[in-house]
Amino acid sequence: MKNKEFDPWKSSYEEAIKLQEDLGNPIGPQAPIFQKSAADHIQSRKEQIKEGDGFEVLSCIRWCINHGLVAPIWLCKEFNKRYDSVLNLKAKSWDDQLSFGKPYKKSFNLNAAKKDKYKKFTVHAEVIRLLNSRPKPPIDDGLFELVGKQFGIGKTLAKEYYYKVEKEREKFR
Repeated sequence: MKNKEFDPWKSSYEEAIKLQEDLGNPIGPQAPIFQKSAADHIQSRKEQIKEGDGFEVLSCIRWCINHGLVAPIWLCKEFNKRYDSVLNLKAKSWDDQLSFGKPYKKSFNLNAAKKDKYKKFTVHAEVIRLLNSRPKPPIDDGLFELVGKQFGIGKTLAKEYYYKVEKEREKFR
């Protein structure tokens, strides 16, 4: 398969992996496997966007830019509709619901979200470090309780963080 034939919107993961290998396994967001993953991510947001989530429109446009993708027609139409609502004076500001809407709900706690976003990776890294040690501990509540204590969180949240990162990593295996 030649690069010009690769369409991340239509190609399979197998095709993306094959091209990735043929190209010498390039690293970066515009590598075939990452383009395929990004295209799938964007497609998975279509219904949410159709239901009115303007923040997700911006997020998907960012994914397209970051991964060197041409946005699908449905995403272009959604973006233009929302952008034009401000341009054509139908919406007063970018956070108007006719445009892109407020990025977070009223009850959103920015500090808690920041903490969660970054802590999940440190928790995951510590679990992996312990799993690579000798003797290797079992993956059970005891392990998550130990890691949770190190980071000032409970075992349930430590476990949740670990598996969230594992799920994200699974996409690239």
